[in-house]
Amino acid sequence: MKPDRGIPLISGLSLGQGIIDLLRSCDCVVRAELTGAVRRMDPVAHEVALVASVKAEDKLASVVHFLRDRGFAMRPVPDHLKIPQALKASMTRLIRAVPAPTSGRDHTVAVYLTFDFLFPAVWVYTTGDALHNEALYRLKMHHASTGNEAFHAVDEAQVYSAAGLPYILPEMREGYSMAQDPRKLMTAQLIRGDLHTHSVSSDGALTITETVLACLDLGYEYCAITDHSQSLHIAGGLSPDRLLSQRDEIAEVRKRFPEFMVLHGAEVDILDDGQLDYSKDILDGLDIVLASIHSNMRQHESQLTQRLLSAIHCPYVHIIGHPTGRWLGKRPSYPVDMLQIIEAAAREDVALELNASPHRLDLDPKWLRIAAEAGCLFAINSDAHKKDDLNRIADFGVTMAHKGWLMPDQVINTWPTLRLKSWLAAKKHRP
Repeated sequence: MKPDRGIPLISGLSLGQGIIDLLRSCDCVVRAELTGAVRRMDPVAHEVALVASVKAEDKLASVVHFLRDRGFAMRPVPDHLKIPQALKASMTRLIRAVPAPTSGRDHTVAVYLTFDFLFPAVWVYTTGDALHNEALYRLKMHHASTGNEAFHAVDEAQVYSAAGLPYILPEMREGYSMAQDPRKLMTAQLIRGDLHTHSVSSDGALTITETVLACLDLGYEYCAITDHSQSLHIAGGLSPDRLLSQRDEIAEVRKRFPEFMVLHGAEVDILDDGQLDYSKDILDGLDIVLASIHSNMRQHESQLTQRLLSAIHCPYVHIIGHPTGRWLGKRPSYPVDMLQIIEAAAREDVALELNASPHRLDLDPKWLRIAAEAGCLFAINSDAHKKDDLNRIADFGVTMAHKGWLMPDQVINTWPTLRLKSWLAAKKHRP
């Protein structure tokens, strides 16, 4: 399997920050910011785009020379972005190829230059995709004058206000996302716990106590310790005996933190034949079970689909972890019939994971939207292996939830402790 072409989000953010620093080192630049697909937090982008502004026309020429001296070349503003002609006329686009650090392919960097009084409008229209921009412009023309005056604004909120719209988050400036009610969106403050963390028992860096303390610092009410199961030797997977020993350790931690719910779980491998990596007796003793595929991803689509379906139908499974197995920039999603998986997960009341690792961002927003419409539940998890990883839910997971149009009540780790605990227990007693 070859990785998807394009620039993984984590690489795009890093590369973009480097170009922002370059632009801000130029005395003629007033503002410089990320824009385009990376600002929308698309998991994979075709280019890293930035917008920069100057005060006057002579300063624009100076910035063009500054960028040309650093390998940039002037190119037309592409028509496919659907940027209004009156605004496009004030923009200059320069591009440069930057070697990717690992793939050997070049990444394209595009810089859009404009005048400072037009910066908010240019930032809006270079961030949005074609459908968003076209709809925004049509609405704007119903509310504003024509010509350049229609694009004068002090900030992005005013650009949307002039079109009769509330401010739209950058990650939702695509397709028909503007139809979503911003008052109903997920927020990081609604997350009550993390249901996918790894400790030193397998391949994590934190003890269970350290994980609990870090979660308490984030204001959480609960967390799940979900170390790898026995077959994943490379990640220090736990044998049944080690798993039972960990249960005793968690019991001691619970005594120290009686107001915080520590769930004893496991990220259990779905084996090649669809069986789970622990016996029924072991699974029955766990508070929460994530089932994930980590091996033999080259199987035929029908085999991989059946493995996931078998896990979904297992009465001990609560969550399907990183359902498509992708590793952005290195490994594409394995072939699987996601519509079958979504239908089964909704029917069996099994949550699909939104894995907030920036290397995964799995499920992809397009599947999140389909699964949400089908009535699925979700868990936005960090898949944390060290302390900083716990911030992934706020840094990436909630943004992906916006792109997937997830409502808070669909996300099980927004639920109060008692509701979550009741759901976890009830899963084991379903017919």
